[in-house]
Formats: sequence, structure tokens, C-alpha cells
Amino acid sequence: MEAWSDTLATTLRMESLAVRLLELARVEDPARVVHLQTVPLAGAIEEAWQPWAAGAAERAINLITELPPGLVIVSDPTLLGVILGNLCANAARHAPAASPLLVTTTTGAGENITLHFKNRAGDLTAADLPQLFERFWRKDSSRTDARHHGLGLALAAEFATLLGGNLTAQIAPDGELDFALELPQFGGSNLRIR
Repeated sequence: MEAWSDTLATTLRMESLAVRLLELARVEDPARVVHLQTVPLAGAIEEAWQPWAAGAAERAINLITELPPGLVIVSDPTLLGVILGNLCANAARHAPAASPLLVTTTTGAGENITLHFKNRAGDLTAADLPQLFERFWRKDSSRTDARHHGLGLALAAEFATLLGGNLTAQIAPDGELDFALELPQFGGSNLRIR
């Protein structure tokens, strides 16, 4: 029975890596066309959190969203879903136990909107921030689960750029990690639309 479990675990790891690499190839394909439509942000964040909610609850991590009612953007829902899913997964897997994930928003100059995904940084330091978005980077043994490949945040950053936005991270003096996802609220002028 143990051999079957090992085989299944290996297969799942390979599948996970293949999916991630295909998602990265999608970003690098110059023929990629962005499909824009209206996306209600609160619903998109809730949907992105669902796959991680049970595991996060085991670690006493819950999602708190503080968004204006009815907030929508025009974006590619598939690409945006991957970004949001990776930010939710990062908090659910790596935030210290009992560290809620707080999602808020600010509006910038022009037609940009910024979503902030905030939770305690744990063992991350300011020196780690430049590597967070590098492919295959994982800080330490807490991130060496073979099912994870260090591609999630790299993928999220590349998809944010593809959508005409930007994904950054900073650690506040109080130890709070803030992933800031800045996106054009109305699709952006540099996107190719089909």
C-alpha cells in the first residue's frame, strides 16, 4: 500500500509542476490574447480562497476582505484568478498560524486600483523580498514540500504584468507582509483584446 501512496504522491507532484510550467509558457507566448470582462473583486477573491480555506482553517488563518461594496474591474478573469489564487495560497501555506489574511484596496492616480494582501511575515525578512518573485525560490525547509515548486509568486507577478499591472511586496516595521497588486481598473490601454 505504501508503494501506491508513493506513486500517487509522485504523480501529483509531476502534474503540479507540469501545470505551473504550462502557465508560465502562457505568459511567455507572444501570441497570448487577454480576454477582458467585468470581474467583481469580492467574489473573485472568495473563489480564489476556497481551495485553501480548509487547510488555512486548520492553522487558524482566516480571510478578511474589506472592499468597497460592488467593486469591479475589467480584467482577464482567468489570469486574475491565477494571481489571486497564488496570493491566497501563499498566505494559507506560509503565514504564521493564527495570522489572518486581510485584503483591502486603495485607488491610485488615474484608473489604477491596488489590492493589498496583508498578513504577518513570519520568518521572511526585507532581504528575502527581491527573491520572492524569482522562479523556484523557496526560503527554507518550511517551503520545501515537494508538491510546491516555488513558481506561484513568479507566475502571479508575470500575469500581473501581462494585465498591465504590477505585483510588489514589502514588510512593514510591525512585521506585516503586504503584497500589493496594482491593476488598471478598466483593462488598461496596453492590453491586446480579443
